[in-house]
Amino acid sequence: MFRLSFLLLATVAGIYAAMIFLGGEDLRAQRVTPAPEPVAVRLPEPTPQPEAAPQPVQTADPLPQPQQTPEQAHSFPGPALEPSPEFAGRAPQDDTPAPAASDGPALWVTASRLNMRTAPNGGATVVTGLDGGTRLEPLAPAQDGWVNVRAPGGQTGYVSAQFVSDQPQ
Repeated sequence: MFRLSFLLLATVAGIYAAMIFLGGEDLRAQRVTPAPEPVAVRLPEPTPQPEAAPQPVQTADPLPQPQQTPEQAHSFPGPALEPSPEFAGRAPQDDTPAPAASDGPALWVTASRLNMRTAPNGGATVVTGLDGGTRLEPLAPAQDGWVNVRAPGGQTGYVSAQFVSDQPQ
């Protein structure tokens, strides 16, 4: 421990001695240059300009209006479309949802925006969002505060019973 303290003290003393020996002059004094003396400059007297007659205002010719670029249809020929292997041999199916029936019992959304969910709980995945005043077709009676409904787009799911009414809004 004593050797370490002595070695540290000797190193600091050596650095201090080197700074005193090598850094004896003031380096900042050499870098500062004195400011130049201000010099008075005499400017020539301005000569009065004769008044010029007003120039007539020239109007520019109107710019030509740009022409509309004609619409160009590009043809990209390619191979004929074929069904993917998983659907080979099947007839195309109509994927359009069935429209909601306009007659029969109906419910209307009373909230400004209502989420339709896949299951009758608030943590279930949202199927779609319904705007206020949307007509819904009930598929089953309300149970535990949730109603199974069909939206106008054909999607089915559950909505909270507190945000629907049997009277149009």
